[in-house]
Amino acid sequence: MLETLTMSTKERQRLQILGHLKHGKTTVVKAAAALGISERQMYRVLDRYRCQGDRGLIYRLRGHTSNQGYPVPLQSSIRTRIQLKNPPTHSSVPWMHVPGFGRQAAPQNQEPR
Repeated sequence: MLETLTMSTKERQRLQILGHLKHGKTTVVKAAAALGISERQMYRVLDRYRCQGDRGLIYRLRGHTSNQGYPVPLQSSIRTRIQLKNPPTHSSVPWMHVPGFGRQAAPQNQEPR
């Protein structure tokens, strides 16, 4: 069964170098130097590539939420509180209802009062 894998430039570079390594065109030491990693790390990458194939080269945390962020319910609660505390008015936020203008562009394009 064929599947499509999305790879970053760095991951594609690893795949290319591991292909050279697989066909005997380079050594582990040279491959590690080309990727900027240690020889020990290169052996780990090579083992994962041998076990999982191309999928083993993809960054494994892709698509997961960061551990550094706040939980989504807390984010929603904070946004709601801010909006209730400071409801936007048309006069206090003139760019809010003008399509195509953000906070930075709107004051420059307004007529003087």
